[in-house]
Amino acid sequence: MRGPVWPTSSVKFDLKFVDTRAPKGVEQAAEEYFTVRRVGFNQCILSLAKAVEGPQDIELHLSMDMYHNGALAGVAVARIYIFVSQYEF
Repeated sequence: MRGPVWPTSSVKFDLKFVDTRAPKGVEQAAEEYFTVRRVGFNQCILSLAKAVEGPQDIELHLSMDMYHNGALAGVAVARIYIFVSQYEF
């Protein structure tokens, strides 16, 4: 996710683990399975920190609070849906 490139801007990123659905016997993913790290100016990368067992469906929300001259200028939210197959490819 990338924020504005104005010289007087800054952003704050936040990842929320919303839900996971998996059949009985499958280890469900949790928040610690994912990491957000800042790269460059006002941008971040969402990465997988631990392998996810399938099948399961995962929902994450990655939000970005944008500030201009220290005042909140806007919020962007990316809803991320991950569908993990039971098969390894």
